[in-house]
Amino acid sequence: MNRTQIVWLKLDCPFDGSLKTFCQIFFKAVDDVLDTNYFDKFGNVRNSRGKMMIDMERLATIHSVGVIAIDEMQHLISKKTDPDELLNFLVTLENKIGVPIILIGTFKALKVLTKELRQSRRAASQKSIYWDRMAPDEEWDLFLKTMWKFQWLKIHTPLSNELAELMYEQSQGITAIAVSLFLLAQERALFTDDERITEKIIINTANEDLYMVSDIIRALRDNDRARLAQLEDVAIDMDKIITSKRDKLYLNGKITSISQSLEKLDKIEHKSKVQALMLDLTGLGFLGNLNQRDLEEIATRIVNELGVNEDYLKIKQLAIKTAMEENDAKAAKASTGTKKIKKTVEREGLIHLFHQAIGKKKHVYELLNESGYIKNVEEFA
Repeated sequence: MNRTQIVWLKLDCPFDGSLKTFCQIFFKAVDDVLDTNYFDKFGNVRNSRGKMMIDMERLATIHSVGVIAIDEMQHLISKKTDPDELLNFLVTLENKIGVPIILIGTFKALKVLTKELRQSRRAASQKSIYWDRMAPDEEWDLFLKTMWKFQWLKIHTPLSNELAELMYEQSQGITAIAVSLFLLAQERALFTDDERITEKIIINTANEDLYMVSDIIRALRDNDRARLAQLEDVAIDMDKIITSKRDKLYLNGKITSISQSLEKLDKIEHKSKVQALMLDLTGLGFLGNLNQRDLEEIATRIVNELGVNEDYLKIKQLAIKTAMEENDAKAAKASTGTKKIKKTVEREGLIHLFHQAIGKKKHVYELLNESGYIKNVEEFA
């Protein structure tokens, strides 16, 4: 087949909910993927809405579109347009050409999506997912631990229980706010002397940079149901729509499995960096006083000290500096030991007896004999 397939296509619902605008957005999205000119050909404002709908169905069939994801569905709440018109078209599109439609939106969209009977039934049959804020449990810990690796400051700040609790308090488990808070906190830390994430920086970032969502965070933190009811984009318990015990157990099992995988990856990365350091240290050629065990001990100590997420060049520089210092220390210690042995031989050995014989103007043989170095011949008779 001489055609290019579009496996998936992501669109944004028009701000005014217009069906004609939605078709034009589809043509433009296909052009961006395939470098075609469908928008100029089919998206002309003079074309009727019915013709655009037919052209959109035909293009979706020609290019075997696998799935269409439509974001910002809350835009359908508009006094100017009827949301049922676009929803009915999407149902027809899915029924006619078999393209799965994924509708994405905030909780505002529920008012529209649950209103239209056919769309509600279809959404339920294909599994509706309500993505609520995270609870401070294993899922939150996994999310925060994974995100915490992406630090780009001079000093890596370990994730403590106090910082984890503070991050949840200031974001209330909303992932978008948590990510923004983490990113902006690092940006604020860049203007400090030591460049590290602290509790004070996180609090200041939340109060000053994210003040626009402070009302939502405060309402969630205080469980102010009256205030939450006025915030259309915030989930209000929803009778805990997806909190069945079976799903929770399955989710916990997946989280445990992922956590174990992350720990294994950390161990593998740790071992890999230690081995790479040993190879680099061995190849230097001027660490002759250190054996393989010494190099392995140094490499392991440095990786443990800086962490596997630290830049490898920085780890290598510190390892080389440490190895040179320990190599010099061993050399100095060996030199001191050699001098002690030499002094002992000169004070108590044969050389010492030779100097004594010269000083006493005796034959060396006589002094050796007196000192017991020469055995009596009669002993061997």
